[in-house]
Amino acid sequence: MQNRQDLDVILLELLKEINHRLQKVIAVDRTTIFLLDQQNPEVCSILCSDCPHLIELRIPIHKGRGDKENFKQFVNTAFDCSKHQHHYCPKKRQDATYYIAYNLLALPIKNSQKYPIAFVQFINKLNEKSNPEDSLYQRVDRQGFTPEDEKRLARATAAMHSMVERCQSLYAQIKKQRAIVAFIKAIHEISQGGLDLEATMQLIVDEAKTLIDADRSRLWLIDRERQELWTKVPISDSSFKELRLPMGSCFVGQVAKSCQPINIPFDLYVHPNSEPIQRLDRHTDYRSCSLLCLPVFNAHNELLGVMELTNKKRPGHFPDYNPEDWPVPPEGFKSSFSQADRHLMSAFTMQAGIALQNAQLFTTLKQQEQIQRNIFRSLDKSVICTDRVGRILTFNERAKQLLNISDDEQLQGHYIRELVQIQEGNLIEWCQQALAGDGQQYHPNQTLISRGQEHKIHLSINAIADTSNGNHLNGLLVVMEEMSNNQHLRSTSERPISQELTQEWLRNRNGTSLTPENVSVVCSDLRGYTNLIEDMEPEEVVALLNQYFELMVEAVMKYQGALDKYIGDALIAVFGMPLPLHHRAWYSVQTALEMRHRLAEFNSRHFPQKQHQLRIGIGIHSGQMSHDTISSEPNVSNDVVNFTSLLEHASREYNCDIIISEMTYRQCGDRIWARELDRLQVKGKKRAVAIYELIGLRSQPLSEPQQQIVEHYRKGRHFYLNHQFALAMSEFAKVLSIDNNDKAARLHIQRCLHWLKSPPPAD
Repeated sequence: MQNRQDLDVILLELLKEINHRLQKVIAVDRTTIFLLDQQNPEVCSILCSDCPHLIELRIPIHKGRGDKENFKQFVNTAFDCSKHQHHYCPKKRQDATYYIAYNLLALPIKNSQKYPIAFVQFINKLNEKSNPEDSLYQRVDRQGFTPEDEKRLARATAAMHSMVERCQSLYAQIKKQRAIVAFIKAIHEISQGGLDLEATMQLIVDEAKTLIDADRSRLWLIDRERQELWTKVPISDSSFKELRLPMGSCFVGQVAKSCQPINIPFDLYVHPNSEPIQRLDRHTDYRSCSLLCLPVFNAHNELLGVMELTNKKRPGHFPDYNPEDWPVPPEGFKSSFSQADRHLMSAFTMQAGIALQNAQLFTTLKQQEQIQRNIFRSLDKSVICTDRVGRILTFNERAKQLLNISDDEQLQGHYIRELVQIQEGNLIEWCQQALAGDGQQYHPNQTLISRGQEHKIHLSINAIADTSNGNHLNGLLVVMEEMSNNQHLRSTSERPISQELTQEWLRNRNGTSLTPENVSVVCSDLRGYTNLIEDMEPEEVVALLNQYFELMVEAVMKYQGALDKYIGDALIAVFGMPLPLHHRAWYSVQTALEMRHRLAEFNSRHFPQKQHQLRIGIGIHSGQMSHDTISSEPNVSNDVVNFTSLLEHASREYNCDIIISEMTYRQCGDRIWARELDRLQVKGKKRAVAIYELIGLRSQPLSEPQQQIVEHYRKGRHFYLNHQFALAMSEFAKVLSIDNNDKAARLHIQRCLHWLKSPPPAD
């Protein structure tokens, strides 16, 4: 991480400066600074005068240098220190490094409270008149360090305690950032996983184990019907075996029953209730030494299971555990999970619970496919579903009638281009654009040629995303709305237009002319109704949707918009056409917020007790209009509608309900609360176009959490655009601490991780 790397550099330079000052006090061959960890005194960061970088090492506090630091006293070992009874410089270590310590002086550096925060080790005092080209044996002072040397060094280190304290503070920040980076990486991994339950469980336990250096991890899920916990563990033949525990049994069952974490330090076998674990260890040739168990909740704070982590691993290299040594604990497991580990895992299990909930809901979504098929068959528009290469998978009855297909003909497997041909249009290119991520392709007033017959249609092409991976597209949904002979010419004049808009246009006809080339388009799409209507009769569904669309159309008319068309569950409204309109962008924004407000009232009235409610996605874009060559009436440019539809689709990616384009934001940005989400490359434009999440009106103050989210996100976005990715991650992490479901912040963190690994070009 760039910020962490910056702190590393600062720490290294400070320690080098301390080292340099100490070497001026007395001539020695090697100086080493041991900077103690505030949280764990057995870990320290080491800088040696012969090493260009920091080394992190674990030193027991009761042995060697750690022993003397613990007693807060000097160590002065004369020539040859290898004979010293404590063996500060063991012969084995000397042979490994090809260096001989002839004499040694070690002393602590204390803070203002007289507590050691570091210690310095001087090896091999040199003769003042020695020749640098001579061997170390010839240059070393055989008398070793004198009491006068100790006094001089004591005065020097006393003057440096504030600088060392700063080093220790920097070291603590570096370790904290390491934990944050590891946490973000783990969350990123599980958020990118699929929806298969077993695969999700395995991914969670692997990331949890890595995150806090545990030797083993298990995820136990609740079987509510049997009131048991179950998990799957690997066995020798690469398969899995299911284990079950009653609720309340063992430590895992106690956590499930109480919903409170349990942290048992080393040695677990000393615990009075460890007998079941000891029996299991004996049976599985294992030795449990420490244990951390935490409850796992879903987004609704419902218990899903328990995360079990066993044996906090000590830093360093240790031999593998030998089952014949049981019950003697192995050296590598003589450690305990800390409070920091517990807090980190508590945050991790929150994300893991969301991933588990999604995986468990996957089966439910599969069961709803039949409901969607029934709705698909009943549509009054012609609908064809294809795979990625354009082969027909399914179609409804209305499509067969439009394309003159008999009942005994089989369409599955045929390419859509064989049956659907558009006069003066390129169906293949439009399909490719939809699959390339251009969102919904809408092409009104087209001429369909099928088996020698012509039909006037509105054509809509939508990409179908994979339910487990929204970035993977499975195919296309092609919707054709047939028009009557006169409907094409009347389509513009029959759009609903408010009386106020007509009167304003009549008042301004003979005055200053307006500029009718620009329009603002609102595209809204209904979401989440499948779960709500599964228990409803078809007549109830139709009545419910009619009420919804009435409310949305009223919102459009309230702010002088014109309803352009319906496309399935989507509604398209235009502001500034067919009649000109001042402040069209401002009216379109108010319309979207009115839709949000009306939908909230609609949900509270129709679904007051349900967890899932109707949702809406809205895109707003402002751009140029064109003139239809057949009807001689103004018509919204396909590019404007398609980009508006793209914004509506993007709202799914960012988990928000309203996204507006840069063109719209420029016209009313001073009257709204909004935040920049991204910048999209648009065909025909050299510069990427910014898109914004619409939060609300500035006339309506934000809550305190919303203000904090907006401010932290703004700072994070600023750092991100200036390639200060570590600082950006810090701000986006603050956003997630307020709202864990803020997907825009989460996506930016993922991008920061990518750019830190593969830095972008300077421009």
